Amino acid sequence: MQECHDKIRGQGTFKKVVETINTNRDRRIISLTSISKSNINDIEAICKYFSPLLSGLMFNFTYPYSNIHEESLNSAERQKAAQQLLALKASYPKLLNSTAYLKEVGRKKTIYPWLLTTVTSNGEQIQGCMVRHIESYNCSLCDMGCCSELSKVYELKPDAVEFWVNNFGLPRLV
Repeated sequence: MQECHDKIRGQGTFKKVVETINTNRDRRIISLTSISKSNINDIEAICKYFSPLLSGLMFNFTYPYSNIHEESLNSAERQKAAQQLLALKASYPKLLNSTAYLKEVGRKKTIYPWLLTTVTSNGEQIQGCMVRHIESYNCSLCDMGCCSELSKVYELKPDAVEFWVNNFGLPRLV
């Protein structure tokens, strides 16, 4: 896990992340891990290691940007990883991805990108897909949680709504 993280993010960053988490144990910290070919075999290890340290864990799937295309998973690999995450939810209650989202990973689905506003590193606000401000995009290759999870809330999928209510302060409708 550490070696993979440091290879992607830079030498020593894993240790710094863990130190930062440990010095901020009084804060609510939720991690977002992007699953790629480099870390697909570490999913359960990530849950086991970080679950006691964090308020929650979320997983996302690396989009096949042109400069990292070889790192992204194909549809079947994303489905397999999503099935693993679904199975792990029973053992790791801090695994926050909605069942509704995980069941649609790697499959054709309806997405409502207008639900998302992206703020770029220079402060520009872009309505819709966060990939499109970097390069042309193909929604059928994407299983990133940003639009997918929000779309499940918009469709009023109970576990997705519950997640957003509990973690982001959306008011309860009932």
